[in-house]
Order: sequence, then C-alpha cells, then structure tokens
Amino acid sequence: MDFLKAVPIPDWLAGITSDSMASDAFPLHSILEGSLYYPSSGFDGRPVQYLGQCIHSFIYADYGQSLEDLERRLDSEGSRFLGYEILGRRSVRQHELVPKGWRQIVMPGPGETPPRVDSMQNPYCEWFVFQRTEEYGEDHGPERFSLLYLSADGSAAYQALFNETTPKAIAIIQPGTGFGGNYTDFCDPEALFARSVRATGSAMPEIMLNGGIGYRSYYEDPVWPAEFDNDMGWLPGQNIHVWGRCT
Repeated sequence: MDFLKAVPIPDWLAGITSDSMASDAFPLHSILEGSLYYPSSGFDGRPVQYLGQCIHSFIYADYGQSLEDLERRLDSEGSRFLGYEILGRRSVRQHELVPKGWRQIVMPGPGETPPRVDSMQNPYCEWFVFQRTEEYGEDHGPERFSLLYLSADGSAAYQALFNETTPKAIAIIQPGTGFGGNYTDFCDPEALFARSVRATGSAMPEIMLNGGIGYRSYYEDPVWPAEFDNDMGWLPGQNIHVWGRCT
C-alpha cells in the first residue's frame, strides 16, 4: 500500500530534544502539517502502529479522558506505546494552540446537543515526543513520533486547529456515538464533524481511516462517499478500512 511507505522523519522532529521542547516556541504549524487527526480517540495506538512510518505527527482529541487517565496510561507498562519512551513532554496553553483566537464557524445541528460543561473532563493539552528504544529496530516503527493529546470536543478542536491547514489523514474509529458518550455521529456525512472538516482548511484530508468493533462487513462502504471513495484496503489484521480522497 503506497500510503504505508516509509518517509523520512521531518527535520523539525528529528532535531527536537527535551530541552528544546521546554524552551523553544511551540511548533504549531509543524505539528499540524501532514498530521493524522483522531477525534474520540481514547488511547488507541493503532494509527501510530500502522502509519507511524509515513505520518510522524498524531493529534488525538477526546473529552472523555481526564489527565489522570492519561497519566495512568503512560505509567502502565502494558498501556504505553510498546518499544517507545518519552523523549520530551510539554503542557500546551490555549494561546499556543490558537494564537489568533478561535470563533466557532460550524454550529451543531438539530439533535446535536453538546454535553454540559460539568459532565466533561477538565480541558488540557499535552504534547509528547516518543523515541524508539534501543532494543527495537526499524521494522518495529518510526525512530520517533509526535503526539498532541487534547481533552476537547473533536469537532470544535478540528475547527480551532485546522482553520489554515489540513491534516493528511483523519481517523473515525469506534467514535462512541450514543451510549459511548458522543453527542454527534462522526460517521454521518451531514453531521457536525463532517461539516467542520469541509468548512476549514484549504482542502479535504488525503486519507480517512474508518472502522471499529464487529465484523469487517460493517465497514465495507465509505461513510463520507462524496469526499472519500477511493478504496485503499484495510490496515493489516484490523477492522479499519482506509479510504482515499475522491479524485
């Protein structure tokens, strides 16, 4: 699959150290450019596992995960990214994420009522760079990758971050609609997230990942067929279908 072909680590990421992460200006544009955006992500590491050689910046957004949840994942041997250690970490402030401020340009539609503020986790944004440990080789995954993790609504965060650029890929994987706590359906091409993606940036992303639990047959067809109808196959061994942008 062409989209899985390895590409070199970008210079901005290759040159980062733990000290530079703490002292230098937050590299917002570099993190957004060529990234994968994953709303309602939980702590799913599969996009990094399978696309980490061709995409080196991952942006996860999930308002259902507290900072304590994130810390527990990082501290748990079985829950961290296998074969990786944290090279550096930095808490990111709001003005660093949206230096020009943010105004919501796409509003929820009928039946899309955002959850009450008091039912959401306290907002936070943490930036990590992970480095592959010495006992693992190139066949395991990229030498390093960037992960920006936000406790935020997936649609609102997309509008805030990608108002001037576009991620390379978006992931809609078991987004938790209904009983899962998501007030809007990311798979619905007329719902808030799809409308947010259409309304921002200069173009649509190149790739969509779509999948989840159950049978592969559930994910045979594109969920946004007007934008993504180029069947690029499945992630190896996963119920995650890869769709390319319409040509």
